[in-house]
Amino acid sequence: MRSPSERGSREAEFQNIFDYGYDIGLVRAPPGIYLGHFARELLAEARQNFERERAAIAEGYITPEMVKTLLRISESTLYRMAKAKILVTVFVGGQKRYRRSDLDKILSPS
Repeated sequence: MRSPSERGSREAEFQNIFDYGYDIGLVRAPPGIYLGHFARELLAEARQNFERERAAIAEGYITPEMVKTLLRISESTLYRMAKAKILVTVFVGGQKRYRRSDLDKILSPS
């Protein structure tokens, strides 16, 4: 059995995940998998997602709406630019984003 301090630290980890706004639901552990192991895997995955999102914010990813506004282009033009690899589409937290550095290359005078 875990000590109260161990239980408290695990509860704090779960609370941190909920505080950052992750949409987490209860899931049933697959058969044959120890629940503690399954919970650790879920926490590790949540941490990876959080770190990926934090890195995306630090590097400067922007939303498609912001790209369309800054470049004054339509959605279909943005789609064509992404398809032609002029702008690289990156998925952060399941949402499309574009690198700020790609946009800066387009906007900078050559």
